[in-house]
Amino acid sequence: HSFGPDAPETKEAVQFVDQSIKKLNDEVAKTGLKVNFVFVSDHGMTRIDDENPLKLPIKIDESKVQVASNGSYVSLFVKDKNDIESIYKEIKAVQNNTFEVYKTTNVPSKYHFDKKNDRYNRIGDIILIAHSPNYFSNKNAPKGSHGFYVKETLEMKATFMAWGPNIKSGKEIKVFPNTEIYPMLAKILGLPIQEKIDGTNQLANKILVK
Repeated sequence: HSFGPDAPETKEAVQFVDQSIKKLNDEVAKTGLKVNFVFVSDHGMTRIDDENPLKLPIKIDESKVQVASNGSYVSLFVKDKNDIESIYKEIKAVQNNTFEVYKTTNVPSKYHFDKKNDRYNRIGDIILIAHSPNYFSNKNAPKGSHGFYVKETLEMKATFMAWGPNIKSGKEIKVFPNTEIYPMLAKILGLPIQEKIDGTNQLANKILVK
């Protein structure tokens, strides 16, 4: 975040993590325990246009609208639901190629980010989604960040490596959704999944030794 994905500082951090994982692997091997390692990242990282951070495109009365932002998107929680349509239309009128705006009732299904998917009521009434490398910030934007749609910002792809007695060796697999990792781990541990989840057993069937 501080230096960007291509900075020397980031390279040094990656090398430090790599060396640490090797030490962990070596020490576990000394125990003789049969341990599976699953090495993942929850997201990728891309370079941000930190010199031109996006501001909210209209003036917001914060006594009527609560603003929540993580940079790649902004959620507007409108206190009087009768105001949603007028605020949405005002933003829509100034939408440009740096961001898009939706009511939570019409967010494209590809984002999996609407009221139907909002189990914990964390999504606002109006959503502004930034297009990489643009980033919403009232202060200095970071040089690197995440949260963009992976099929449009390929740098969002995450890391996955796994090795151990229950995992096939020397196998390279195609890109898959991160939601496949949980059922794979549950299968290794012999734990039944008793709630509804988004993942399947496709990854487990590909990489686990039967």
